[in-house]
Amino acid sequence: MLNGDAHHSNRRDGELRIWPLPDFQRLNRKPEKVRRPKITEVSLLQLGEGNLMSPQDHNKTLVMLHSAVGAFYTCGLIASPWIIAQNFRRPGQIPSAIAVFGIVFLIALLFWSSAILMYRRKRLGRTLALIAAPFTFFGFWPIAIYTWWFMHSSGGKSLYGVKVEES
Repeated sequence: MLNGDAHHSNRRDGELRIWPLPDFQRLNRKPEKVRRPKITEVSLLQLGEGNLMSPQDHNKTLVMLHSAVGAFYTCGLIASPWIIAQNFRRPGQIPSAIAVFGIVFLIALLFWSSAILMYRRKRLGRTLALIAAPFTFFGFWPIAIYTWWFMHSSGGKSLYGVKVEES
């Protein structure tokens, strides 16, 4: 060590190289906390009348949720040959298996078509989403409530060109 500030090492070519020592006091300092403003009702109202999501954001969220439910039912359709092979062994059960397959197929088709038409913001997409909401209520009730609420809100109605009633 030379005067306590640095240490040295010899390189192959014989040149003396001096490196500065790290500043250990700076490394042991605690990071300063960044003060972020709290969200209050006043700031929420300034951001957009109390709503942080626009109708377009709600619509995108519903498109993703309806696609997810459609994918869930589609997985059931893909797995149906194995389910039928394991559970339906007698010939009398085949018509009921075909009926269950048809019902699940129609429900999956309903959710996929509602998701696609909502993505394109077609008025039929809103109608199909409202038809799909009761089917969603039994398995995925939060999605059903969210769909029903948004499609009947003023933002959802105006997004799909439905006349908003003034009260």
